[in-house]
Amino acid sequence: MAGVSLTTGVLAAVLAGLVLGAVPAPFLLLALTLTLLSAAAAFAAKLLGTWFGPVGVPAATLLLTVGNSTSGATVGANLLPSAARTVSAPLPSGAAVRAITDLGYFGGAHAAIPLLTLALWAVGSAALITGDTRRRAARTP
Repeated sequence: MAGVSLTTGVLAAVLAGLVLGAVPAPFLLLALTLTLLSAAAAFAAKLLGTWFGPVGVPAATLLLTVGNSTSGATVGANLLPSAARTVSAPLPSGAAVRAITDLGYFGGAHAAIPLLTLALWAVGSAALITGDTRRRAARTP
């Protein structure tokens, strides 16, 4: 999943940044942000599926849908209702929108926290999946 996330992030950065010119962020930082977003979404979905079985898939869909709808990408985070604003920043989609906005328009002035949020989602979910897999393997005779 890490390889697919990297490929997805780089291709999205090429399309959005270089080809379309839609995102004025530096290419490498944009690629990093989009790679982290892809990894965070993929590993979080895998984690929920691993922990909750068939119920984890709709839970992941709900988590990502809420993240997309509260990301602030279309109206700006400051214009979101307070409940949506509270939920937005800690979710991968909201963190990615904030990082890309900060990188593209504010020289990355406040991009560290959103990038850290994305990294925590990706690495934390991957670590929990790995731990769960090892625990299950140790239990299996």
